[in-house]
Amino acid sequence: MQSPRSQISDPLSDTTSDLLVESSATPKSVERSLELTTESEPVSETSDESSLASEDGETGEQVEAALELLEQIVQNELPIRLIYVPERRLVERAAIGRIMRNVILDRVRRDQPWEEQEPSMRRFIKRNVAYAILSCCQLRSGEMTFEEASGVGWRARTKSSPTAAGLKQLCDKAAGLRCVWAWANMYCVDAKSSAEVDETIRARYRWYRDARVCIVYLRDTTGMQDMHNDGWFRSAWTLQELLAPKRIKFYNATWEPLRAGICDFDLEKDSWGMQHGDEQQSQGADDITVHCSVKQFLSKLSEITGIPKIHLRTFEAGISMLREIMIWASRRKSVRIEDAAYSLLGIFNIDMPIAYAEGERAFYRLQKAIMEQTPMKELFVWAGPSSAEHSMFAKTPRCFAPIEVNCHFTEFLRGYWKGRVQGYSDHACEFSAGAMIPRGGREYTLTNGGLRMEFVLYKVEVMTRVGEGKWGVQVTGLEHSIEVASPATRPFDKPSFYERLRLGIVDYERHDAQGRPHHYQNELYNTPNMWSDMLPRDEIQRDQLTSAIVQGRENRWYTAMLLYIAVPGDDRPFKKMETAEVIQVRRPSGGWRTPETIYIR
Repeated sequence: MQSPRSQISDPLSDTTSDLLVESSATPKSVERSLELTTESEPVSETSDESSLASEDGETGEQVEAALELLEQIVQNELPIRLIYVPERRLVERAAIGRIMRNVILDRVRRDQPWEEQEPSMRRFIKRNVAYAILSCCQLRSGEMTFEEASGVGWRARTKSSPTAAGLKQLCDKAAGLRCVWAWANMYCVDAKSSAEVDETIRARYRWYRDARVCIVYLRDTTGMQDMHNDGWFRSAWTLQELLAPKRIKFYNATWEPLRAGICDFDLEKDSWGMQHGDEQQSQGADDITVHCSVKQFLSKLSEITGIPKIHLRTFEAGISMLREIMIWASRRKSVRIEDAAYSLLGIFNIDMPIAYAEGERAFYRLQKAIMEQTPMKELFVWAGPSSAEHSMFAKTPRCFAPIEVNCHFTEFLRGYWKGRVQGYSDHACEFSAGAMIPRGGREYTLTNGGLRMEFVLYKVEVMTRVGEGKWGVQVTGLEHSIEVASPATRPFDKPSFYERLRLGIVDYERHDAQGRPHHYQNELYNTPNMWSDMLPRDEIQRDQLTSAIVQGRENRWYTAMLLYIAVPGDDRPFKKMETAEVIQVRRPSGGWRTPETIYIR
């Protein structure tokens, strides 16, 4: 019996039509290739003659259910079209379903309840339609386009065509990683079809997440020593292509693997045999290939991208890591302005209409969609130019630069929980610290009068220029002056302007501002809640926690923003003033003032 790798490389017969989608008959060689790529599933011990689904058109409930399951998986979980690797052909999604139909019919057992067959049948289908997916900024100039790849007769032309080099390499690598199918944006998506582009953008994160392996091509890299200079790490689209896949393999400009081993990292030691590869060496590895552990390789990726290793391995789409994601995105660029927003849809698990030519408004709409799903104030912690649509929303992801928020309480929790909480992580610590000591207003609402939001407001007494683009700010109620970097050229020396200027604290401690911090602390200890099992029980540890809270209030930096009244003599609405850096202040010794609800446009 042949090995699985040799089995999947069996070519289709030469009599198969040039495009599988154009063939009315199911290619039997494709069926054989699919059947041979998987291990057999256990079936009930009954007579084959009576239990197998008939091939004469007669179908039972089990067969109908199996075909319905196949249709659901193909139509809802696969890209619009895939490349059939052994033949380097484009295959439409509907054609994949037709190819799989006879394979499924031969496998269904009519005398076994469908509920018992469904789990194994689902695994069987998914293994047979598993695909490798390509991630790259772009291939070499002159590469084959979708129009060429989908044209009749292209296979014969590509045998000697240099434009097919990328497609050939992709298929070769996919076959080496035991994949019958493959997907690449430049070959598989018709850019002239707005419907296809729309679906691809919306589903792209999911396609990368569900792929068997992601093949990353670094066109500007020779080896690990210079991979940090590659444009792939600066592209907006490749952020999700790094975070979403379960398994990734990196290749350099000449398609040599950067690291020995089948996969550079594998988030699931799966049943089909792909392992981490720390002790395995890939075929064809040469002096360019580095023999390093998965941990070392992840450390290198973390250093280049600024993304902690834990998130490279365990990232899940959503808005719970809003600020971290925005910071990662701030380091990346896109050719189309709209792609700065569209490339983040899958990462945030946000859905919104695609409308190219809307420009920077796309990023405003993304922030607005995020705001509708979370009360997190991190959305407003940014610096730089604001959106033309609203002063509280950033113009681009580049406005979300990293800032240092020193919180002694967080440090205490990190040390206290590290040995007590299974699956501990710094992100969990930050999240729980924020939940245990709520900060900022409870909610905000975007209305026709502006963004309705709670701030602790302080009046600005005077602003003086202290350097090029630097302003010293004296604020009534704060015990220290602050320095603001701002490109603004407003007449700060006029008292009439100060009457309209306020410093708004975004992440004040809610119960502190309401004059009941100790009451809330007692609630935390005495009320059954999700933290009950993690809070200290003995008095010494409680005193330590209390001390950490107090010191945290004294030592922590809080984020703020300058707000000005847009129309003199009117209390609302305010507008946010542009600053080059996020403003940070200390808590007054007497605590925060009572928050006020204002409108901002």
